Amino acid sequence: MKDVERFKKFGSVAAFTLVESIVGLAILGVMMAAAYSLISNNAKAGLKIQVSQRFDNASGEGLSELRNMLSNTGNGTTGLCRTMSTQMNSGGVGLITINLPQSPDPFMSEWTATFTPDKWTPVPASACPQAGDSYAQCFTPVQAGMFGIDQAAFNRHPVFRFSIYPVDMMSGSQNMTALPLPVVNADAKSIGLLLGMKITYQSDAPGSSNVSEQFTLLWMGEFNCVKTISTTQSIIMSPSAIGSGSQNLSLTGGPQAFLFSSNVPPTGDILQGTFNITAYTRGIATVSNAGRRAATLDDAADTKTNACTEVQYRCPNTPAVRSWQPGIQANISARYNANNGQIFTSSVNVCPSASFSQGGQGSTPINTISNYFDETTNPPTDLSPTSDCSSPTDFYQLSSGTSREVRAAIDQADANACPQMCSDGNNYNATNPYTLSFNYAINDANQNPTNLTYTMTDSAPVGCICCAGKQCAAVGTQVNIWCSQQMKQPEPIDSRIPECTSKSAQDGDPSATNQIYAGLTVPANTALPANSCLAAYVQNGNLQLEADTCTTQLPVMCYSQGGFQIASSKGTLQTGKYIEAGHQCFNMSWETVSSSETNARLQQGGTYNAATLPTQSGGNYAFNDSALVGVFLAPQNYAQLADATAKAVAALSSGARFWIALRTDANQNIVSAPPIMDISGSQYVSYFDTNGLLNFAVDTAPLYTIDASPGSLALVHSRRYIGTRSVKPTGEPQPLSVLCYNPVTKLFNVGAAGTTQISRAAAICQAQGLVFYAPSTPLGWGNALNTLSPIDPTLPWPNPTTTPLTEAWVALDDNGNGTWNMEAPIAAPTTNYINGFGQSLTTLAGPINAYSCFSSGSYSIVTTRTACSGTIAFPTSPSQQMSLIEAWAAQGLFSPSSVIEIIESLPPTTTGGTTGTTGGTSGGTTS
Repeated sequence: MKDVERFKKFGSVAAFTLVESIVGLAILGVMMAAAYSLISNNAKAGLKIQVSQRFDNASGEGLSELRNMLSNTGNGTTGLCRTMSTQMNSGGVGLITINLPQSPDPFMSEWTATFTPDKWTPVPASACPQAGDSYAQCFTPVQAGMFGIDQAAFNRHPVFRFSIYPVDMMSGSQNMTALPLPVVNADAKSIGLLLGMKITYQSDAPGSSNVSEQFTLLWMGEFNCVKTISTTQSIIMSPSAIGSGSQNLSLTGGPQAFLFSSNVPPTGDILQGTFNITAYTRGIATVSNAGRRAATLDDAADTKTNACTEVQYRCPNTPAVRSWQPGIQANISARYNANNGQIFTSSVNVCPSASFSQGGQGSTPINTISNYFDETTNPPTDLSPTSDCSSPTDFYQLSSGTSREVRAAIDQADANACPQMCSDGNNYNATNPYTLSFNYAINDANQNPTNLTYTMTDSAPVGCICCAGKQCAAVGTQVNIWCSQQMKQPEPIDSRIPECTSKSAQDGDPSATNQIYAGLTVPANTALPANSCLAAYVQNGNLQLEADTCTTQLPVMCYSQGGFQIASSKGTLQTGKYIEAGHQCFNMSWETVSSSETNARLQQGGTYNAATLPTQSGGNYAFNDSALVGVFLAPQNYAQLADATAKAVAALSSGARFWIALRTDANQNIVSAPPIMDISGSQYVSYFDTNGLLNFAVDTAPLYTIDASPGSLALVHSRRYIGTRSVKPTGEPQPLSVLCYNPVTKLFNVGAAGTTQISRAAAICQAQGLVFYAPSTPLGWGNALNTLSPIDPTLPWPNPTTTPLTEAWVALDDNGNGTWNMEAPIAAPTTNYINGFGQSLTTLAGPINAYSCFSSGSYSIVTTRTACSGTIAFPTSPSQQMSLIEAWAAQGLFSPSSVIEIIESLPPTTTGGTTGTTGGTSGGTTS
């Protein structure tokens, strides 16, 4: 490193080692060579240096006297220290300056004190001219002996000229630059004083004179000077770490602090800060090879410096208000810029206040209440309280050169802050976005108010992070997603049934109630046989349906982990018969995990019983995890069909067929197959609690129904079991609930009473003004499952502690071969008239309200006989019967007092009557 660069380096550090100090002193020798070069080539000197042996010692002693005169700084305020100053009011690193006026000579008091009249006689100014680039004084000795001059030399009438030249020592390593006076606010450590001693005396030749001249260099960096701040506080200005070693200046004790000079001129803001990343999202939901559905990191844009974070899943496009975390975290790295030119201390105390505002729109900022924590300590230091910045206790310190990382826990003073910033209306803070700002009040190092402020505004808008899964609050970033992306993700990524789509259908969302096979096609000129198992394959981007033998071994389309997938287990494709489809979907939950890693995670604080853990084999646990089971359900609306089509293309070869949970009924109608389940169920389930800890639960209680095939279907929805099973139609050990259908709302309900035999189910539904009818669409099954046992708000299954396992009768009879018969919602009528509940009437209590009309091959409900161009007739097909029930329900006739004529006949003559036999079992559809 060049010597001059070595000097420059002194300004960039706040302390110096002993080695650096020694090297610094050595540099002075190099600078002296540069000083001689300067004088030798300086036209202003105008003298050839001639060293007379006679006056050699006198010149050297004179320079020492001059040097001592300037170096005597007394208490750090005299001599050279009179020219040194700073605007800093505390120790640390800051600019130390030197000021040398052209006139008057700042060292006049030193000249007078050193060259006293008893020893020296001043030479008049006219005989000692000033050159404009130095301070100079001329003297003659009063008597011989001064500086060792003998009487003979004294008789030659010597005149001593002392000169002080300011020089810039940073201009080069071999050459210095002379500085003309005045020198104003120069960096002290770059300034030197070249001291000259010239003796002019009479020569041997009459009328001529000789000159003896020598130089030495004095560097301002050698000295320590004192600036008094108050009666009790002062700082020691040290342009470098070398110092002069002045005996008159104590560097220890008292409230003094060192101030080292900086090369940086006053510039920049008072504070310099950056926002650090605090909020993460995992991006787009994807499916791993193991079948797990997880949100994976999309790109670098998936981080935010601050964000509103949803803490409970909300289905997209629902009117429910999102539940936001009450606070927002922001992490700021800030440092104090001591060379700001506005405040002159090496540290300051700051009090930030946070607010959110829309840039350039003049909107009223959303104010906040914040607490602050120093993240550079472990554990983080609480910097609270931070209130209204009215008290010094509200402030924390920032020092020059040291970055302090502070976490702000921002409590939204306005409860509507996140709903306001992150809403559908502003495209989740993409339209006219809100940004976070911190406005810093600034006190100096002594907590004196400066009336200065600094505002730091994040360059990126506030992020809006929504839950991608039900366990988002527990798991965190693994199931977080940008809200704008979550709106495109129709289901929670850890769901086992399409609960959002089913709920949308339940709430009457037209987009969720598209025709069951919209987007499905059937080969041209092909009729699907009645009571057939249906397979699908992809053709021209659509799912094509065809009937197949129910015992054919095919892959299976299941719903699992938030979407539709072809069943696989640990990457292995699962195949089976149609009746075994539920088992293939269940096997998607097969897990092989390291027992040591699982135990370590469990021991973090999760809930589990070591005695009930799966059996270890080869250092692994192998088991079915209920959290990952698939359900044999078909896609229904356009989004689901697109998802299923894409997954089939990705998993299967072109044109490969797979089982889909659709079938044909006795009338060749395409209906949804019941979600057949594996009755073994998984007794193990892994999940995360509200603290984000892994829990491992074991459900060992079996189903209480008796398995039977053929038989009647029962529906169950719990953490362990999900779907339908075939049970004994009579003689069950415990009463089962009943799944009923409301043709007015087109939703399913659970009957108020239970029964041990299915033959009593219809009466239980009718007692509540409902119909015993089974779902015929995938979304209908989703609605039925969630109605039977509602899914927990924070878990993807019913909460076992609040929702006991419940089984319910379903209006389907199992034929034992992969086909089912739906029980008719209305039993064969015994008269020509029924009421709105489908009960046969032997007498009429009032006028006929509607007619069941068969015309042009279809049935309809008309309110006058003349409106029916065909015949009055009633269908036997369960689905056609339900269509008529829904039609008269829409006309307000779903009532026991309504009268509907179903068979052509003359009206009865009686005006009173009673209801006859009740209708048969009933159910419903959510088409």
